[in-house]
Amino acid sequence: MIVNSTNEINNLETNLMPFMKFDDHPNFKITMESPWIVEADQKITQMCEENIVYPTELLNSYKQYEHLLNVDRKKLIQELFEGEEKKPLEEIRELVKLYDVAEQEINNLSNDTIDSTLFRIEVGEIKQ
Repeated sequence: MIVNSTNEINNLETNLMPFMKFDDHPNFKITMESPWIVEADQKITQMCEENIVYPTELLNSYKQYEHLLNVDRKKLIQELFEGEEKKPLEEIRELVKLYDVAEQEINNLSNDTIDSTLFRIEVGEIKQ
């Protein structure tokens, strides 16, 4: 983007004196191989790699609860409370306790919105 936009700016003579028939060429032509463009690209890449570590670790800490997203609630309720093979009350209590503990752990992992150096991590939706 920087290379294209810089090369779009033509030399001033072409714009200021169109009657002189100057060749239309970029004022300061650069390419992706220009040393300072290469250096800037390397620094930006390095900065992104360094600053993505924390957001990635945070989101990975939520992965242990990923199985909760795939639970078919209707089927679970049917298995627990309906049909011939109703689950015993103790088993239902244990399952409810597991879900309650998971909810508390998820809510305590982090705030809903976290601003890191480069990224805003919004985990509020994950918690729902």
